[in-house]
Amino acid sequence: ARNLASKQNRLIGLILSGIKDTDSYGNIIFRLFMGAKAACEEHGYELAIISTNKARQAQKPLRDLCREQMIGAYIIYGLAMSDPYYTQVMESEIPAVAIDVDILALESNQPHNPFCSVVTIDNHAAVDEIIEILVNRGHRNIGFINGLVDAEISIIRERAFIKALEKRN
Repeated sequence: ARNLASKQNRLIGLILSGIKDTDSYGNIIFRLFMGAKAACEEHGYELAIISTNKARQAQKPLRDLCREQMIGAYIIYGLAMSDPYYTQVMESEIPAVAIDVDILALESNQPHNPFCSVVTIDNHAAVDEIIEILVNRGHRNIGFINGLVDAEISIIRERAFIKALEKRN
């Protein structure tokens, strides 16, 4: 009601996609939540947590979800390339921050969306650095445990892992 009366929307949504009880995301999600909560409190915003999955995304477009929840901006985490929201993020006119999504891959098919930013790391450099450390310590049988098969970040990290191993024979 306050948002409608003031014509300002002070609600930021933390949209978590495809999170299950059996996932090991707990610490990451907790830290993400705590950081978003602290930033919202510091700047006078409210934070709403919204859980979604592929089936729910197919039923309700991202734009409609934000409108119904009266979300003025959102942070989104856990998107897989096959999720309906994956491409909707780049089409949205609602300010957004996507975590661990390769916007450059999205932008190659679309013009840049000024409403969307990404938070990620240089996964290639990080994986290469890890492999370098392990090889320098004498390790030769190095395993790789990955995330979701259709999560873009998992594909990027696996390719970086293979490249790093090949680089060191």
